[in-house]
This record gives sequence, structure tokens and C-alpha cells, in this order.
Amino acid sequence: MTITALRPGLCALLGPVLFLASACSNLCENDVVATTAAPDRSSLVVVFHRGCGATTGISTQISILEYGSRMPDGSGNMFIAESPGREAPPVRVAWKGAHSLVIEYPARATVYLKEIMIRGVSVTYKPIPNPPPEPRRSP
Repeated sequence: MTITALRPGLCALLGPVLFLASACSNLCENDVVATTAAPDRSSLVVVFHRGCGATTGISTQISILEYGSRMPDGSGNMFIAESPGREAPPVRVAWKGAHSLVIEYPARATVYLKEIMIRGVSVTYKPIPNPPPEPRRSP
């Protein structure tokens, strides 16, 4: 049997699998908690919670975006963490200059991503023993 003869059967088998995989990719939701512009308005830091269904926990994620750009549907590009019990850990984010951020997060959090430089913005991370209060949402 040649590879050419296998293609129709392979396509029939993989077609539904690929369709289901693409349908499941949109199960995650991002809930923006806070956005803060850099002092020079060149960048925007976005803190959000991301949940991907009942079998996963809620994570806290942070992205650095170009000022004025729209929040993408994907994961954070700078920081991703989850607390024990699969809860979203509270974080504090503060600009220390046009291209410098400080991110405080609970030391007990499980950190999956912790970039030190994104889009020209450097980050200093400070794990803290007691979690900070949850940021207030704007009405």
C-alpha cells in the first residue's frame, strides 16, 4: 500500500479530531482585573484571571501590550500563577518607570511563567508571604 492510498483514510480519521481540537480551544475565558498604562503611555500592563473549564483552576495572568492595543484571547505573556486550591492568586503591579515594573505575588503560588523582559519592559518579582488584597474592579 502506498502513502497516497492512505491519505483519504487518514483525512477521514483526522478531520473530526482536528475539528474537535479547534472547537475546544475557545473554552478558556479571560476576565480582566486591572489595566495600567506605563508613565510614558508606550505600554500597557493587563492583569487578568483565566479559566479553562471545570477541570482546571483559575490562574492569574499578566500581559504587557503595546499601548492602545486590544487584549488577545490567549494566555499572558509575562506572568502566570495559580494558588493552592486552584484559585487565582492576588497580585500587585506597579510601574517604577516607563520601562520597569514590580510584580508582587503570594510566595505560596505555583508560578508557571515569569518573564523578566517583554516588549522592552523589565520586571522585578517579589514573592510575599501574605497575599495582597484583591484589586478593586472599576465599575
